[in-house]
Amino acid sequence: MVFYDSYEAYDGAECAVMLGKFDGLHLGHRSLLKKMSSTCGDLRKVILAIDTDTEDTKEIFSFDEKLSVCEALGLDSYVSLKFTDAIKTMAPEAFVKDILIEKLRTKQICVGEGFRFGYNRCGDTELLRKTAGTYGTEVAVVPAVTVQGTHVSSTEIRKRISEGKTEQVEELLGQPYFISGFTKEGRKLGRVMHFPTLNLAPGKRKLLPPFGVYRTFTEYEGKIYPSVTNVGVNPSVKEDGLVSVETHLLRMPEQGIGYGDFIKVSFAERIRAEKKFASIEELSEQIRMDKETVEKTIYKP
Repeated sequence: MVFYDSYEAYDGAECAVMLGKFDGLHLGHRSLLKKMSSTCGDLRKVILAIDTDTEDTKEIFSFDEKLSVCEALGLDSYVSLKFTDAIKTMAPEAFVKDILIEKLRTKQICVGEGFRFGYNRCGDTELLRKTAGTYGTEVAVVPAVTVQGTHVSSTEIRKRISEGKTEQVEELLGQPYFISGFTKEGRKLGRVMHFPTLNLAPGKRKLLPPFGVYRTFTEYEGKIYPSVTNVGVNPSVKEDGLVSVETHLLRMPEQGIGYGDFIKVSFAERIRAEKKFASIEELSEQIRMDKETVEKTIYKP
């Protein structure tokens, strides 16, 4: 998949475009891709992602994680559309002509049924159809997706991540919520307690589930390993208040995993809340029980 940091940088190949914010890449967004893929033929499959986030916005997926999901879904190109003042004040007809038609050479557009665009969000799907149609470009409007009566949205997914309901998050996303990155050197207390961990430092914008211990699956070099993950500040062993994600694999790869290696930790379910223990021995015993809980869940007799 090719990334373009602006629509001006796009190489001009004729394409089909799925257009929206795509902050969660959830089942609703995947329905757009399914529709686009079924009708676009040999056209390049492009995601035009409108970036309205600020530094205070909490992300379901980091930018790099979002790109990896898009690539896994089979998209050919990712085009970032920064929500600048020029874009905010652009008339919807100009948006279609200047960006979608002239810059991206779009032959097919897929949007959700509630899509709005242009100055003060005055453009709707009917205007999009009418305007794009004058250039011979087709527009597909895809209905919203519901799961067990719940409208799938990034807002709903954020709510459930914040509540630690990772099983429900997976149902709405279409895949597990995950945290990925390069492993960092930690305090190495896990090795002393015979429970070595792989440590990740999520960025400040990453939306995290409630502090606690989770049953997880860790991917390393294309293989999946059952794991136990603690999200929190580890009050039993440190006082700096920094949030970390520490993962213990139930079965380590033969070659091991070192500092600076890339891993992806997918969350299955919450086991317990984070708590402060009176001693390292108490903490070690609790970790042993957490590991046993996960093993019973995964390795059923």
